[in-house]
This record gives sequence, structure tokens and C-alpha cells, in this order.
Amino acid sequence: MRWPALAVIGAIVLLVAGCSSKGERLYNRAEAFFAQEQMQLAAEEYERLVEEHPRHQLADDALYKVAYIYAEEMDKPSVALVRYRMLADRYPQSSYVDDALLRIMDIQRTTLRNPVAVQETCDELCRRFPERKQLCAQGMLMVASTFFDAEQYEQAARTCQELIERYPDEKR
Repeated sequence: MRWPALAVIGAIVLLVAGCSSKGERLYNRAEAFFAQEQMQLAAEEYERLVEEHPRHQLADDALYKVAYIYAEEMDKPSVALVRYRMLADRYPQSSYVDDALLRIMDIQRTTLRNPVAVQETCDELCRRFPERKQLCAQGMLMVASTFFDAEQYEQAARTCQELIERYPDEKR
């Protein structure tokens, strides 16, 4: 009696597993590798999902996660920068775009030490999210900090002044 029941359960599991798309299977495999801290394998599977199924509903999520892995787990900020940029460009409606742009700015600041690039990305952030004043203020503060780090104190001061004038209600 047990074997027929197990066979039925096995068949149901195979049917359910077969119903998921290849994109979902790639994503689930990537998630499993990520949970096991096998970051290279996770990154490869996320990348594969994005390359093979760019219109899949999880493609933006996979691209965000692969960028995160390159930035935070593999210490490859330049590769992460390209993936975050790809996310912002390919999936402009993604809920990850705001954070991707902030992460781009952080890499431009800490790795590239490029205040002009940070300023340009901040301008893009504020164009895309004009209603999110705290987000824009956070971006401008990063611009000012980047100018300060580059010892361009006058530009840092001007940016701070503009920040205060543009967002007087943002206390943080």
C-alpha cells in the first residue's frame, strides 16, 4: 500500500516541478546556491536567467541580486556597477531601480572617486523619482560627500547649500 501512495506523490511532485518555467527553475537554483553561500554558482545562475529569459518576471530581481553578489560578496565593484546600470536601463519600472542608482553612486564615490559621475547619477535619480524628496536629498548628500572627499570643498559647499534650499523639510 505504501509504494503506490509514494509513486502517486512522486508523480505529483514531478508534475508540479514540471509546471514551473525554466526561468523559475534557474532562479530557484540560484537562490539555493546563494543560501549555501556558493556565490559564484549563484551569480552564474542569476546571470543565466537574465540572459536567457530577459522578460521573465524575476529577471530584474535576479539582476539586482547578481549585482549585489559582485559588489558585496565577490569584491568586484566594477562588475556590480555594470549590472546595476543594466537593471536601471533594462527594467525602468522595477522596484529595485532606486536602490540600484544609489548603489551605482556609492561605487562611483568609493571605488571610482568620481564626483562628476556621482552628480550625473544623482540627477538621473531625481529625474526618475521627483516625488521622493528624501531619496533625492540622500543622493545630493552623497554628491556633496564625494566632492568633499575629492577635496573640492567649494563644490561640496554649493551642493550642501542647494540641498538645504531644495529640501528644507528633510531633517535627515
